[in-house]
Amino acid sequence: MKLLFVADGPRDKATLPGLVRSILGHEFSESFERWAHLRDGGKGYERKLKFAVGLARMQKMDGVVAVADRDRDRSKDRHNALKDCRQKLRDRGIALPAAVGVADPYVDVWLLDDETAVRRGLKLDANTAVPHATKSKDPKTDLNELVSTSEFEEMMDALESIAGHVTEARSPHAKETGFADFADDCRREFESV
Repeated sequence: MKLLFVADGPRDKATLPGLVRSILGHEFSESFERWAHLRDGGKGYERKLKFAVGLARMQKMDGVVAVADRDRDRSKDRHNALKDCRQKLRDRGIALPAAVGVADPYVDVWLLDDETAVRRGLKLDANTAVPHATKSKDPKTDLNELVSTSEFEEMMDALESIAGHVTEARSPHAKETGFADFADDCRREFESV
């Protein structure tokens, strides 16, 4: 299976494939595109997802994984735009599997929510304190600080290592952070691929 990942940047590129491998329980090859680079698709997540699906089809990919950060969007417009776009494509007969998700507030919180994964991924002592995922004021900074105490020299390697250990079952706030919806969507979209 070959998947096209679409998200914001290098942290997502390092994180999302490992999370999806954990969710699906099998290997796949992947490529990555940043939302910002999908300019030919126009502005807005709906147009960009449409463009990403077209790109994946041209590259003979088996599916798309598209994740946006909620940031300050409390109305859930991003998630609805992604789901609506996927449905419109299907209504037009374009049935490429496309798992979509919105991380609340950023993908980093999906890592922090599984304290065991953070400790295992960074090879930290079992008693190392991990900031509370939903109470963290800045999940990126909290993860950066934990990585700085580990043996990892490269941030992206550290994030990839953590992501490879994350499980939804050990993520107590998966519903609040958007991870549960994303995991369900991945299983639903790729179960038959």
